[in-house]
Amino acid sequence: MRVPFIAKWPKKIPAGVTQALPACTIDLLPTIAHWIETDLPAKKIDGKNISNLMQAENNAKNPHEAYYFYYKRNELEGMLSGDGEWKLYFPHLYISLEGRKGRADGHPIPYNYQTKTELALYNLEKDISETDNVLQEYPDITSTLTALADSMRIELGDDLQEIEGNAKRPLGKLPN
Repeated sequence: MRVPFIAKWPKKIPAGVTQALPACTIDLLPTIAHWIETDLPAKKIDGKNISNLMQAENNAKNPHEAYYFYYKRNELEGMLSGDGEWKLYFPHLYISLEGRKGRADGHPIPYNYQTKTELALYNLEKDISETDNVLQEYPDITSTLTALADSMRIELGDDLQEIEGNAKRPLGKLPN
């Protein structure tokens, strides 16, 4: 899913340009810290400086190899390649109406809470709606992305794979 983001900072971000590469809000803190020339927090953060993307520099590249989509407590359900071309979903449970239509009176109908996805790969450059699973056609892409995910699982864990993670970070909390 691509969501528009608009930024304005005269003399810092050029007006009227677009950037098709993915970025995430986790990248805003390191980017702004870079621009105002201040240090980042001592604690490890996941964001990276994306000033080259926001300033639409020639040949700008995303500093992330991938973005990882964790859900619930610590379930790695999917990932997006840093260039935004590929999205890989890992098997997980989700809720679904399984094609059933809702009621006309506004009352809810029951969901199935046990629908399970299979491993799926989508080329977002050709299939933004994620309708054509190209897993079998691109085993090399699947292998590369899976290896990146396995590295992240070693670091942050993955409850779906029953991997604890050796560098889990505590949730950020505001002081009282």
